[in-house]
Amino acid sequence: MDATATETSETAFRTLGGLRFSKGHGTGNDFVLVADPEGAQPIDAAQAAALCDRHRGIGADGLIRAVPSRFLPEGRELL
Repeated sequence: MDATATETSETAFRTLGGLRFSKGHGTGNDFVLVADPEGAQPIDAAQAAALCDRHRGIGADGLIRAVPSRFLPEGRELL
């Protein structure tokens, strides 16, 4: 792995800021699933792309960030 790839990978993981994540798949696609129970770690498009990069990040077709909803406050326990 070259220096640029290492830096990109480290930046991608730093984006998560200690949040738990897992990978899931279905219907031929895979996703990085990030639980953000405090809603404190926004992830922008560039960060999501870095995390989903198959060579330098976690590798996935997309990212799903689960945050609490003001419309469904009881869902917080599920995160």
